[in-house]
Amino acid sequence: MVYTITKDNIDDLKNNGLKADAKRYIEQYENFLEYIKESGAGISSKDYSKKEQELLKKLEEKGAKICNSGKSVVINAVSPSCEHCHTGIGSATYILTLKCNRDCFFCTNKNQADYAAGVNKVYDIISEFKTHLGYYKKMKSVGITGGEPLLYPEKCIQFLKEVKKSDKTIQTRIYTNGDLVTEEMLKSLKDAGLDEIRFGLKPDENGKVDQKSLDNLALSVKYIKRTMVEMPLTLGKVKEMEERAMAVGVDMRGGQPTRGNIAGGLTTIEEKSLGALAKAGSSYFNVGIEYGERTKTRGLIFMDAPGREPE
Repeated sequence: MVYTITKDNIDDLKNNGLKADAKRYIEQYENFLEYIKESGAGISSKDYSKKEQELLKKLEEKGAKICNSGKSVVINAVSPSCEHCHTGIGSATYILTLKCNRDCFFCTNKNQADYAAGVNKVYDIISEFKTHLGYYKKMKSVGITGGEPLLYPEKCIQFLKEVKKSDKTIQTRIYTNGDLVTEEMLKSLKDAGLDEIRFGLKPDENGKVDQKSLDNLALSVKYIKRTMVEMPLTLGKVKEMEERAMAVGVDMRGGQPTRGNIAGGLTTIEEKSLGALAKAGSSYFNVGIEYGERTKTRGLIFMDAPGREPE
């Protein structure tokens, strides 16, 4: 059962920790809606549910799988890294820095409590990785994100080498906006053991992606076997952007949800979050700990950890 938390029912929550987090996200959503209005885009009050169902039915007839009450459309395959995120066990994504050369409207980094400090900091992700090795014994997949991690390519290379040194079978990936990519950098990342690179391409106000980004995407395909695209799409521009990505050898239809998600009954990030809540049980919130900190007590424990997967 999905229970939508709003300002009207938030006081019904008994867990004070959950209530505080829910209040913060409600405020962020309201701020987001206000930003949309200020941009001049507007929010339609028209009911498109009938049209939506008609389009979903057409997609299903063409072979797509419709999941999560029509909110997810699934086709084709996904990367091993996405598969490993099915349970989260043995899979981790590390923030190298919150510093970035862009300021994208859809980025959630500024909502983080430590954002101001994070833009001036380079985190020790090698130590974080070694801590997780102690937890899981066997790591399946790791990623580097930001901010823009390729502001510090040598740090990325050191991390990749350390990961492959510990276990060559661990799948590695990097999330980047692609602006800073060079041929020499791609060669070095490949040699260090990078298995996958995900370009977060940002369309302009007309839904266009600049040619330099597409050129860097094409360059990446030459060196990194799994070059992927993750991006917000302007209404009416989906087909155009897919065609432009395919022209440089990148299939945009290999994202989420994963086959592992589907096999396990999960179809969206929202369902993953509900699963996390369900696994927490019915215990009251006990204590909060820092990201990567070892627990010293039993019970329901909240770790102040980022959710850096952009799907």
